[in-house]
Amino acid sequence: SVSAHHSIRLMAARASCARTRLPYTSGSGNKTTTRSRVVCRLSSSSAGQSSSPVVVATEVCLRDLGCDFVLRSLGEEDMDKVKDMLSSVDFDVSVDDWREVGTALAICEKSTNALVGSVTTYTYPSKTGDEETMTWLGNLVVHPEYRSRGAASILLDVALSNLPATTTTFLDASPQGRHLYEKHG
Repeated sequence: SVSAHHSIRLMAARASCARTRLPYTSGSGNKTTTRSRVVCRLSSSSAGQSSSPVVVATEVCLRDLGCDFVLRSLGEEDMDKVKDMLSSVDFDVSVDDWREVGTALAICEKSTNALVGSVTTYTYPSKTGDEETMTWLGNLVVHPEYRSRGAASILLDVALSNLPATTTTFLDASPQGRHLYEKHG
């Protein structure tokens, strides 16, 4: 299962995950510790957005809600739900923007397919021909009913772990999301 505590059981054909320990500097900047981070590599069949969602993790656990959730790619049928969630937190995004992303992931309830949260990334090709790229991480949003249960951390960890090793990542953070991004370094 993928959880706020980061234990993992995934469909091996779609993704492989491992827990790693990474250095982390606290917000005050004077104490370095290590923290666990889930690193998942998506296969090409599960990366990106397709018309029908591809399940990445068969079991995702959210704090105090159990493990009745899945991690999957976003599909065309999710666009209106995502747009509603984004507008509820003052993000201005068109459905066309979502069709252009590189990777779009969502956590959903297994039984109802209700959207819990989503995230997108887009890696821009190098303009100089070297390996260095630039990636935009965007639209990380969690439905209000599921906030403070680890969903945003799971989405962020999986999104970051699938970026090219030679990329610089950029994002626009809302004041509400600042703590999450600082916590993840």
